Amino acid sequence: MTRIAAVSMVLLAGAAFAVEPGEVLPGPFSAYIVAGGPKPPASEPVQTEDRQNFADPTRVGKHADLVTRFGLDPTVAVFTRESPADDAPLGKLLKQLDLAVAKNKNNRLRAFGVFLRLKDDFLKDDDRIPQAKAVEALATKAELKLVPLALDQAESARTKSWKLGADDQTTILLYENHRVKAKFTFTADKPLDDAGVQTVLDAVAKLVKR
Repeated sequence: MTRIAAVSMVLLAGAAFAVEPGEVLPGPFSAYIVAGGPKPPASEPVQTEDRQNFADPTRVGKHADLVTRFGLDPTVAVFTRESPADDAPLGKLLKQLDLAVAKNKNNRLRAFGVFLRLKDDFLKDDDRIPQAKAVEALATKAELKLVPLALDQAESARTKSWKLGADDQTTILLYENHRVKAKFTFTADKPLDDAGVQTVLDAVAKLVKR
């Protein structure tokens, strides 16, 4: 069985499950990629859009599924309704995750963040441009090199499938082989703080040292 086929079977198998530790992810999560790291240089002077897409794994400026992109690798997925700010605990967490990914390349550690800030489909949301610029600014200020950031609706079929509650400000999932290893949920009453950031990072360390 090919790796791609294995990924597809795992995704389909998880369709009926909630997103809790020990269970399988419910499926893909497509979002608009705002920042995804440096693009590789063009191999040809002039490229068609198809060729550009083929040569650009970052998919910046396009909708893409980061779950499928990182396959069965150990991954940290951050879903948040918070506003982007590099000096907030969320910004600090994303920066630390970027450093952890760089440090654990041999362990194939991955991480990504999805900002659930839109009220409608991307092209229908009048606030999409300033929202995307805010996320891009966070990626730039935090100097993220390996952790892509995406933008999506606050409420959608995807958030319901992934059990991302409307009152959950930030949900962080650690998974491998598309099976959830740990889950952290932060709300307005119990927001992500420095202690929460350290708790998540400790769990990430355990994930790669298994």
